Amino acid sequence: MIPARNDIATYYCKIDIFLSPSREEGWTWAIDEAAYCGCQVIASKIPGQDENTVPGFCWCENPNTRDISEELSQKILFLYRLPEERKEARLNDARAYMMKEFSMDTWRENILDVYNQIE
Repeated sequence: MIPARNDIATYYCKIDIFLSPSREEGWTWAIDEAAYCGCQVIASKIPGQDENTVPGFCWCENPNTRDISEELSQKILFLYRLPEERKEARLNDARAYMMKEFSMDTWRENILDVYNQIE
């Protein structure tokens, strides 16, 4: 058995493409973490996950409605064949978005907005 680790980013940094062909998700942290760590992301359009607006993601249809195996294969080939400069641009866009939307500064501003509405 592989022991649990708290440094999940080391795993993300070792992969090129992160697949999330989920049928159901509670929250989309995994695809967000993967994007922030520089992975190209392919995810299924399921409720909750399909609301994620990180730029550069490749989306597949909902696997609850049909088999998406071929679609996943095509998306993997698409990302694999992208020129390096396009890959870098997509990854930079995703990381910039993640830093803007999910930074501690943004979180603090959102919390302060809530408290300011109470006053």
